[in-house]
Amino acid sequence: ISFMGGNSVNLAETARLFKPEEYPPEIKDAVFDVLIEGNSDDKTLYDVHFNKYKGILDCFTLDELKEKYPEFEGTISAYEVLAKEDSFVGKFQADELDLFPFDEDLTLQLIKLYWGQGFSLNDLSKYIEQNSQDKKGINLYYAMTQKLNIPIMNSHYAGVLKLSNKEYNEKFTSEMSMKLLEAHEAREQRADGEPVIIPRKPLSEEHKRKISESLKRYYEQNPQKLYEMSVRQKRFYEENPDKKEELSEVMLVAWNNTREGKNVRKHLNKYIKKHTNDITDSQLALREEMTTAQQKAFGDFWKRNTWAKEQMSIAIKKAYAELEQIRSDKSSWTSVENETIVFNSIPTQMKKDIIQWAKQQGYDTEHIVIGLDMLYDREVHKASKKEISYFNRGEKIYKEYMKAFPQKQDQVATYLHFALMKIGEDLELKPKRLLRALNNDAGKAQALLYMFNAAQDPKNPIFIERNGKKTVRNGVDTSTIKAIYQSLMQQAFSMNCLGFAEYGNEVLDECYEKYNTRVR
Repeated sequence: ISFMGGNSVNLAETARLFKPEEYPPEIKDAVFDVLIEGNSDDKTLYDVHFNKYKGILDCFTLDELKEKYPEFEGTISAYEVLAKEDSFVGKFQADELDLFPFDEDLTLQLIKLYWGQGFSLNDLSKYIEQNSQDKKGINLYYAMTQKLNIPIMNSHYAGVLKLSNKEYNEKFTSEMSMKLLEAHEAREQRADGEPVIIPRKPLSEEHKRKISESLKRYYEQNPQKLYEMSVRQKRFYEENPDKKEELSEVMLVAWNNTREGKNVRKHLNKYIKKHTNDITDSQLALREEMTTAQQKAFGDFWKRNTWAKEQMSIAIKKAYAELEQIRSDKSSWTSVENETIVFNSIPTQMKKDIIQWAKQQGYDTEHIVIGLDMLYDREVHKASKKEISYFNRGEKIYKEYMKAFPQKQDQVATYLHFALMKIGEDLELKPKRLLRALNNDAGKAQALLYMFNAAQDPKNPIFIERNGKKTVRNGVDTSTIKAIYQSLMQQAFSMNCLGFAEYGNEVLDECYEKYNTRVR
C-alpha cells in the first residue's frame, strides 16, 4: 500500500481493504458513519481510531482504563504478573527500565503507546532495545500477549493504521523522546524525595486532577510538608491557580474551623510569639510566603510537637470532607420561587443625594428606582411595564448624575470594594448577623466563601495587605467588583437566603459611613 496518496490515506479506499473481523471493536461502524456523513474533513483510518482510543491517554490506573474501555477487561497488571528477573516485565518490576517508570503500570503504558497512539509493535521493540542499558532485544509481542494479556490488533489493520497516520514518524519520535525524558525526570524527582511525579509537559485536566489528589493524600499524612513545598510543587500550583485556591480554602477551614486545627494553632501561636511575628491566615493558606524567621520557628514547632502532625492530619481530612459536603449539598439547594431578592449597588445615602439632585434639576422622581439590582426566577416573576419604567427612569437619572459628578463613579466602586472585603471577612469569621442572613447555616457561609475566593484571580488580587491589615487595591475594574458581588447574591438566592441581600445592603451603608470622608 503506497503511503503517499494511496489507499491508506483515503478512508473510502481503506474501508474496502478490510474484512469485518479485521476491525477492532466499534471501529468498523465508526468508519462507515464518517463515510455516510461525507468525510468532508478527509479523515483517515488513524483519525477514526484515535477518536475512539484517545481517552486511553487520560487514564492513570488500569481500573480506570477497564471502566472506560471494556475490551481491556482481561489485561493483567505488570505489578502482579509472575516474570523472570531478566525479562522485560521483570526489569520493570525491579524498576530498571528507564523508558517505563515504575510509577505507572507497564500494562497501561504499553496500551497507551500501542492502542492510544497507534505505534507499531516493531517500532516500539526497536526503540526499547536502542534505549536499554544492555542493548538486548526484547520479545514485546510475547510480553504483551502471554504475560500482560493485552489485545493485539489484526496485523492487516495495524499495518494500514500506521500508514494512514500522515505524521507517524514525527509523532513516534516526539512521543518516545518525551517518554525517555520523562523517565529520566521521574528518576531524578524520586531521588530528590518528591512524593508525586510532576511531568514538565503540558498536562490534561484529568492528569492535573490526579496530581492534585495525590498531593492531597500526601499532605494529609504530612501536613508540615505543605510549608516546605519544592520548586516543582510550587510551579504546579502557580500554573493551576484553581488547584492552589482549593488547597488554600482547605487549609483555612482546617486551621480555623476544626477542633484539631484550632488546638494546634493555639500552641503554634504561643510558640511563634516567643521567636517572631504571628503567622497570618494568608500565610497558613499558602497565599503569602513566611519570613525566614517565621519559617525557622514554624519548622522547629513541628519538630518539638510531634503530636501536632497527627492532629493536623485529622483537621485536613475534616476540611476536605466539609468542602466536599458543601459541593454535594449544592445539588439539593432549591431556587426561590415567587420571591425577589433586591440589593443595593450604591449606598442608601448616595441614592438620597441623587434623588435630591434630580428634584433640583426638575426630574420626575416619583417611584423611581436607583441603584438596585434584582435577582429572581424569571420563569415565575416578570417585571411589569410600570416596574420597567421606574427602573429606566432611575437609570437615566443615575447616568446624568454621574456625568455631572464623574468622581462619584469611583466613589461608588470604592464603597462596593470595601463592602466586598467586609463580606469576605464575615464569611471567614461567620458573625451572628451573617449567619442569621443565611438561615443560621454555617455550611452555606462556607459555600459562599468558597465562591468568593474562587471568583478572584490570584495573580491579580483585588485586596492587599498594608501595614499588617487587609485593604482594597487601587485600580481594580468596577465590573470585576460588581461581578463578584452579584455572584454572591445569586448564590445566596439559589440557597433560599433572601436575607443575605439585606445584610449586604447594611454592610455597604456601613462602609459608606466609615470611608465617606476618605474617598472624597
